[in-house]
Amino acid sequence: MAAPDPKLNKVIEDPTTTPSKIAGSWLQIEREKSQLVAALNSIPLGIMLTDDHGNIVTQSAGVEKILGPSGVSGALWSLPKLQEKILGDFNIAEECTKAISQKAQIPPQDIAFGTKTLRIFIDPINLMKESLAPIGAIIIIEDVTAQKQAKQLQDEFFAVASHELKTPLSAIRANAEMILHAYGNILQDEKLKSMITTIRQDTIRLIDIVHDFLDASRLEEQKVQFRQEAIYLPPIVKEVIGQLQSLADFKKIYLKLEPFEDSLPQVIADQERVKQVLINLIANAIKFTQNGGVNIKLEKQEPYMKISVSDTGVGIPEYRKNMLFEKFIEKDENSKEASSGIGLYICKMLINHMGGKIFLEDTKVGIGSTFVFTIPLAKPNTGSVIVRF
Repeated sequence: MAAPDPKLNKVIEDPTTTPSKIAGSWLQIEREKSQLVAALNSIPLGIMLTDDHGNIVTQSAGVEKILGPSGVSGALWSLPKLQEKILGDFNIAEECTKAISQKAQIPPQDIAFGTKTLRIFIDPINLMKESLAPIGAIIIIEDVTAQKQAKQLQDEFFAVASHELKTPLSAIRANAEMILHAYGNILQDEKLKSMITTIRQDTIRLIDIVHDFLDASRLEEQKVQFRQEAIYLPPIVKEVIGQLQSLADFKKIYLKLEPFEDSLPQVIADQERVKQVLINLIANAIKFTQNGGVNIKLEKQEPYMKISVSDTGVGIPEYRKNMLFEKFIEKDENSKEASSGIGLYICKMLINHMGGKIFLEDTKVGIGSTFVFTIPLAKPNTGSVIVRF
């Protein structure tokens, strides 16, 4: 047993100094507590602190602004009372317990709370000494109702606008093609002929954008059917290469499928949706490549098939990497190529629905990029099933 500290004994035994030291420490704790409460109340979010048993010990003023009163005057909210108003399967008490036991942040969740949509963040409260268990959890609540409603209105507007634009654009394209086909040989004014050709090309691009918006809208509203069937990828990839070869030839770049194993297994997916993803990725690779070319590679990586599309194009700047699969991204001012930016967003939804993943594996500005998506391997005797998402 260690010997008593003489200085500590002196403080304990001195009846005049001990109360003053305790009072001084208490005053400092109260100051720090007041500063913490003031800081919490100044943040326009709801913040709750729990102990390691899931009891709420502190909450900011923002909690009542977002959730309303707890039901008992002056009382704090409790996790059971909070759970009563949460719609859906999200269990906030279980998530707090998980954060504490795993010493890890819980990914943000959007939940329905009455007529509101709330975004919940949960983190463990760790002590400075990592070997000690967390002393509780911090719950941050953000009201995202207005954001969700604005996004819904935006999506509805684009869906309606896309439907309304489709018919007149198709008519413009048809008329431009008819003029070029019927009168192309007799049009003497090359400038006029060039203008009509430009109208046709730009109309085709606009129609493609409209189709993209309609596809995105149907996927978001879960109005798309997926056929889950065992398919063999090489013929599908070769078919897509055949469709896009003329684009590569026009730019004098190569487009090829790398050699693959003879024993390559089948995957479980929707053939047409896989084609759609391949066309988007390969067409993008061709679009942003001026020299060199595009390689497609198939690799078995249990329990998935890995499909890589690599190019020797312009590459992607660091600041744009995290925006690639968003629905709306700003046009890259350094790029001369036109793009709506929604294609990768659609690819992500398609691949997610088929049980795979899609991501940017590698990129270097001025050297090129590699996009990858994965699809689950088919199990023996897999039949064909239509699934509605």
